[in-house]
Amino acid sequence: SFIQSEKKTVLRRGSSMPTQRVGGTQVNEPPASPRQQRSNPTASRKQTAASSPRQSQAPTGDLWYVKYEDSTGRIRTSKMTREQILQALKSDKLTLKTRVARSSKEEFVPVGQIPVFEAEANKAVTRIAASRRETNMANAYAKIEKQYNRQKWWRLIGRFRDGTLGIVGLIVWLVVALTVVGGGGFFLLVALKSYAVKEGWIQQ
Repeated sequence: SFIQSEKKTVLRRGSSMPTQRVGGTQVNEPPASPRQQRSNPTASRKQTAASSPRQSQAPTGDLWYVKYEDSTGRIRTSKMTREQILQALKSDKLTLKTRVARSSKEEFVPVGQIPVFEAEANKAVTRIAASRRETNMANAYAKIEKQYNRQKWWRLIGRFRDGTLGIVGLIVWLVVALTVVGGGGFFLLVALKSYAVKEGWIQQ
């Protein structure tokens, strides 16, 4: 019968594998195969993903809401990190009109009023002031050069008037000027006529 069989299987609590008795001798069952011991890969990946933090996501405390004017003149609002704001200030992509806030519901204040951005904002002010000075100087030099060229032409015409170069020289000069200027020769003749009327050489 089943009870009197010499081959018995004895299961013990807490034992990792069953044992058999064959003819009074205890025989251990073979260990589980590696395939049986292998855990579910999907569950393992989920557990690893849940236990490890997301390194690519920026810390919440480092994000700012930024209102700025884009290249088309439109006001836009974006989320930026502190490093992104500093880099944009250095490259002048963000101006002093930029306003920032910690939350979209908070009041936006000028970027220069935030301590972490104050130093870079001050540097931007210095760059803007220097650029304006250079622009003003360039405009001043251009204006002086324009006035000098105008005076040079009037002095040349005055020499013709005084007879230093003579009427022949005036005719030659007008021919050359009309050839070089081309379409602008008409305006040159009008200017010469106005000057001649002003000086009393001819009557209008």
